[in-house]
Amino acid sequence: MTLVLRPQDLHARRALSKSYLTLADMCETKAGYSRTLGWAPIPNPRMTFGSAVDAAVEQIIAAVRAGAPIGLIPRQAAAEVADRDEQPIDLDEIDLAVAGFETVVLPKFDWSWASLQPHLSVPTAEWGLLDGHPDILLHAEDGTPTAVLDVKTAQRAKLESDVRSVELGFYALLVQADSGATPGTVGYLTWVRVKRPYWQVLTATVDDDLLAHTTALVDRRAAQLRLAESLGPEAPVMVGGPRWRGLCESCEYAPWQGGPCPIARRGASNGD
Repeated sequence: MTLVLRPQDLHARRALSKSYLTLADMCETKAGYSRTLGWAPIPNPRMTFGSAVDAAVEQIIAAVRAGAPIGLIPRQAAAEVADRDEQPIDLDEIDLAVAGFETVVLPKFDWSWASLQPHLSVPTAEWGLLDGHPDILLHAEDGTPTAVLDVKTAQRAKLESDVRSVELGFYALLVQADSGATPGTVGYLTWVRVKRPYWQVLTATVDDDLLAHTTALVDRRAAQLRLAESLGPEAPVMVGGPRWRGLCESCEYAPWQGGPCPIARRGASNGD
């Protein structure tokens, strides 16, 4: 039985998505290759652990929503991710994350009508096709979307300002385009991996400022994509480099990974 809800082929999407926006912010060149080549990212233990926590959280919420015991299914889902990626993860830390989610995060929200990894694909006149899989979409009993929550793992706690991000703003726009209603809240549920790890819950109200900021960036990226489509896959429309050179080391498009990127550089620290 497959327990992991998250689809694996998101890297091959050509629609405007949260992943594309955040990738273009990190490296426009990599974002361009993701559209024309669509190679899967190369798994590493940190990435796999994050996916494993996502899978465990999905199983916790699914059990709570169904009124069923949580049991060992979250740990089994996490182990499935590790096997899929062929990467080692600390399942004992997964157990800590599961226990912490139950005590810290579950009481803060109503999960009764939660959607997990809903696929929202919406054609728009301004931006073309918008596509996304929010981690968690909460609804009121009448089906009105109330909150979009994104599950993260990180080495440090997020700042209050981090929650007003482009990715969460994009999800708010996507839900609005799909349902006609704007969720009132967006937020991060972050497993902070310090010496004594813990769950950090940060939320923000979806207001005009967040929507306007996100809309401006989506306008810009959509215009770039329209230009790329008109010029063809070989045109260098997305030419900005990485925000820090350490991104090149694990990039699937770097030459030492068999990729075509002409600007990738090796041997640099993440601080460069």
